[in-house]
Amino acid sequence: MKKLVTIFLLLQACYASAQTTNEDKADSLKNVSTVTYYTKAIETNPNDASAYYKRALALRKLGEVKKALSDIEKVISLEPKNNDAFIERGIIKHDSEDYDGAIADYTKALAIKQTTTAFYERGFSKRLKKDYKGAIDDFSKAIAIDPKDDNAYFGRGLAKRFSGDYKGAIDDFTKTLLLNSKSSNSYYHRGLSKYALEDYKGAIEDYSKGIEIVPADPDFYYERGNAKRRINESQSAVIDFTKAFELNPEFLDALNNRGGAKLDTEDFEGALADYKQVLAADKEYSSAYYNIGVAYENLEDLSAAVDNYT
Repeated sequence: MKKLVTIFLLLQACYASAQTTNEDKADSLKNVSTVTYYTKAIETNPNDASAYYKRALALRKLGEVKKALSDIEKVISLEPKNNDAFIERGIIKHDSEDYDGAIADYTKALAIKQTTTAFYERGFSKRLKKDYKGAIDDFSKAIAIDPKDDNAYFGRGLAKRFSGDYKGAIDDFTKTLLLNSKSSNSYYHRGLSKYALEDYKGAIEDYSKGIEIVPADPDFYYERGNAKRRINESQSAVIDFTKAFELNPEFLDALNNRGGAKLDTEDFEGALADYKQVLAADKEYSSAYYNIGVAYENLEDLSAAVDNYT
């Protein structure tokens, strides 16, 4: 029976992956069709601002950034008061990591019309520039316009967390979850905020809820393992780190921390094996050398311990 369950889970995972791939292909085909359709519309009417705008959106989604930008520039030349065009140009610049340019465009859009989208997008760009105060202000303005915008609460929560206001972040992530109970990212970042406040059990609860939504995300298992170690549940942490590493075999932090959890449980040989595996994958992973020294010291091999400490 257990084998049948395992096979079912594997098939389920493969189906989910295939479904996502098919959805991506469908979206891509839709965008290609959109570009074709509006290209013909533009040939018929070269001054159709709406056609340029819609083609720009499709081109951006297809990764055709320069072409998308060219179309949006055309829209702005035809309709200088089109706030949506400035927002779209801001998004294109943001995606190209030109955050200053993006902020300037969102500001122009807001000068024409104050919208939730413009405040949200400007807050997003400000957060990535580490202007957390400015980001919080923009997200708050977006919320004032639309109090049910879960994305704005989430964005403000992130800005608060990165600025060290963990309690404020928890409040915003909680509000996000009231509006969107399937926001796995809110569970993840609320868990990180609780961890920062040393509420490890609360963090574990949030990571577990996140896992219910996205069971194949290694980060949730990794962070839950870290929190479990803090409350002396290292044996259970080993299981979580193992799961994280199985889901992402390049996740060396998970392997390294599994070694730490094994040290906690006095499985020194197991810890040593994990640290050596880390170094086999990445010889520059410096903390693994020290950790190997700790493992050897616990195994009373002082000579090997000294070699790795130094």
